[in-house]
Amino acid sequence: MKKLFILVLCLLLAVPAYADVAYEPPITDFYEKNRALCTNVERLYYTNGQEGYITLQKAPDGLKTRYITNGEKVEVFCTYEDWGMVTFLNGTELDTPGWVPMSELYLIYDGISFEEEYSHRFGSYSGTLTLPEGEEGFYVYEYPGAPDPYEYTFKEEDPDYGFQESFTDSEGRLWAFIRYYRGLRDKWVCIDDPCSIIQPFGGDPNLALIEAETPSQREESPVIVPAEEPPAVVFNPMPVVAVALVAAAITAAIVLLAVCYRKKKEG
Repeated sequence: MKKLFILVLCLLLAVPAYADVAYEPPITDFYEKNRALCTNVERLYYTNGQEGYITLQKAPDGLKTRYITNGEKVEVFCTYEDWGMVTFLNGTELDTPGWVPMSELYLIYDGISFEEEYSHRFGSYSGTLTLPEGEEGFYVYEYPGAPDPYEYTFKEEDPDYGFQESFTDSEGRLWAFIRYYRGLRDKWVCIDDPCSIIQPFGGDPNLALIEAETPSQREESPVIVPAEEPPAVVFNPMPVVAVALVAAAITAAIVLLAVCYRKKKEG
């Protein structure tokens, strides 16, 4: 009974840690052998192949595994030289990751893009977050005005949320940045209006509530090559030929052994 109690206690203590476990993609032969040479990315891209689709491969310059038409969202977990390893397609994890040239992907503007472009306008912030009376949650964003914010339950016992940097958007609203707090990582909160969903300036989901001072990675209309129907089947005959040759060799060896055994027995 005592051992069971200790086991249950250990499991309960371990539960909060699951939220912080880093994602690890399915292990493939190429990734396992070249992991040390890969650079972590974990960013979203639009597929943008010159033929209207991209072709995932088992390894860089390797066997084809599947086609994906242009305009789909994929996540690149890491890069190897100028190749990216795709692990998610439209939010769903692929059973087997595939490699594609990075030149066939179009980066979706994200929090890293925002920080690279506007960090010179960041200020410090050591204040707290206060919600209007009756509100229990606030919205967090990947960058100020980013699409698809989600609501986070307010915790009164720790209202500063580890805020560090701040940013003021073109509407004069103050935003604060959370580097890390209880599962929240690299998120922005609108201090002046935390309980409303802040629409991007001009209603364009590709634009943040900021005034561009320098050429931006963001474009109102990303240059995506129109999607084209890919070939119906990805088929490479080499593996089949190799298997057939091995099978034929084994069969020939068995037949030869049988013949030799029969001659030896008759002799």
